[in-house]
Amino acid sequence: MDPGFSTTMLNIARLRSTELSVQDRQCALVFDEKSLKCELSYNKFTDRVIGYTDKGQLATHALVFILRGLHTKWKQAIAYYLTHTTVSAKDVAELIAVCIQKLDGVGLHIPCVVCDQASTNISAL
Repeated sequence: MDPGFSTTMLNIARLRSTELSVQDRQCALVFDEKSLKCELSYNKFTDRVIGYTDKGQLATHALVFILRGLHTKWKQAIAYYLTHTTVSAKDVAELIAVCIQKLDGVGLHIPCVVCDQASTNISAL
């Protein structure tokens, strides 16, 4: 799974939503930023060095978006971003809006967003 919104995971979410009742399509969008161990590795199958951000900087954090069913027990990662520093509140707010729009497009409904109380997250919301 490459950084960004995963088309594969969104397609899986679309397939999942067709099998769920309207009530079971209700899910929480959960996001969190994690610190990473700064390290580079080589993937011989894709012939890529892994550990850099899109801007060519060494990745120190990952911002992860996960869906969690509210009425049924399921969860699924749908996106992640590698960053060199903490993501700005403005960028987090934009990613949340895009995420909700994409999920609505595949038939899932997001009545709530869950995160920790980091100042960036509070500002974004």
